[in-house]
Amino acid sequence: MLIDCGEHPESELFIVEGKNAAYAIKQVRNRRTQAVLALQGKLPNASRARSPAKLLENVQISQLLQSLDADGVGGFQLNNLRYNRVIILTDPDADGAHARLLLAKLFYLQIRSIVERGVLHMVIAPLFCIKSAQLDAPQYAYTPKHFAQLNATLDAADIHDRQVTRFKGLASLDSEILSSMCVSPGSRTINQLTLADCATMSASFR
Repeated sequence: MLIDCGEHPESELFIVEGKNAAYAIKQVRNRRTQAVLALQGKLPNASRARSPAKLLENVQISQLLQSLDADGVGGFQLNNLRYNRVIILTDPDADGAHARLLLAKLFYLQIRSIVERGVLHMVIAPLFCIKSAQLDAPQYAYTPKHFAQLNATLDAADIHDRQVTRFKGLASLDSEILSSMCVSPGSRTINQLTLADCATMSASFR
């Protein structure tokens, strides 16, 4: 399901998991320049596909290529790329991390020109939020390991009165958090993915 934007010059496409995530982003996006593509279900592993034609049989990949204006004949080639930036934004849980790796593998193995052009990006949503009257601002953790490290730091600072929220998905994030940390170009942290980044991510999941 593609929720397109009004203008395509300087526009960006968020690739997310499911309609709930897409709806949440729809509420905080810039309608003029930010589009959202919701993928339903698990993507196939691009390294296990016998051919690009076999991958095209997958509905999600077909929708993704149509959204990008890509052609699957003789390998995936880009004709007139509709978006200036393609952003992987999956849920912050383990399933979301899995989906992120599968997408990186797909782009690296089959739609590499997007990576080579510097178009592919990634935004990581927070998994935990820690609040305390002793803190000037909420603290966010992005993985269970990061959460443990952050708690150890707070323990050492004698900050024990803490309220912890674990986010189940993008739709569970407060709209202000989703906007400021994931969607708004002025405040989010975004990473451009290089071929080396995608190769590392691809190798981490076979």
